[in-house]
Amino acid sequence: MQRFGFVRSELEIKTLILYVLRRIAMPVRFEELTEMTMCDGALDYFEFAGCLEDLVKTGHIEHNGDNYSITEKGIGNLEICESSLALSVRQNADKSADRLAFRLRREQQVLTEINELSEGE
Repeated sequence: MQRFGFVRSELEIKTLILYVLRRIAMPVRFEELTEMTMCDGALDYFEFAGCLEDLVKTGHIEHNGDNYSITEKGIGNLEICESSLALSVRQNADKSADRLAFRLRREQQVLTEINELSEGE
């Protein structure tokens, strides 16, 4: 299968996943992580899911309920290989993470509550 993006190897996919998790700096759901990581046109969903599972098994990522977050081990290993990601991939991941972080902060600020009043109030 011919690829046209910059993320080609399993190591690059794992590095990108760790990169976006560190960039967002808060636990994210699988769908949000998928959205941020699919910034490179060559990334395959099934390869992404397999790499994410591997990172959880090896302790680079913590999977808590529906949320994923990077661990200290993941941060340490990311610092070693982060520069191997193409600049354009990092820039696209940064933009995607910024959009998601803004949306998550906004959702946390908007709180609603429904109070049922008795009849006549």
